[in-house]
Amino acid sequence: MLKVEDVLAPANRLTVLRAERRAADGGWTQTLVARAAGISPNRYWRIENRESVPTAEEKDRLSEVFGVSKAQIFPKRKVAA
Repeated sequence: MLKVEDVLAPANRLTVLRAERRAADGGWTQTLVARAAGISPNRYWRIENRESVPTAEEKDRLSEVFGVSKAQIFPKRKVAA
């Protein structure tokens, strides 16, 4: 069965993960996630809204914050031939 998160763009995967965590305990704001990942809230907003591409280090930090693999948040995209 196809899941919504399987077809969403990486930035939207961040939105979904954050919304799931927020629903569970209410505290997962963009600012909280950004601070936990050691990046500015503005930078996190830009990543989540696909205005900026995260660095390898930011990908590592965000995967740690959410407790999932980088591949789950930032899957490698296939390039059309």
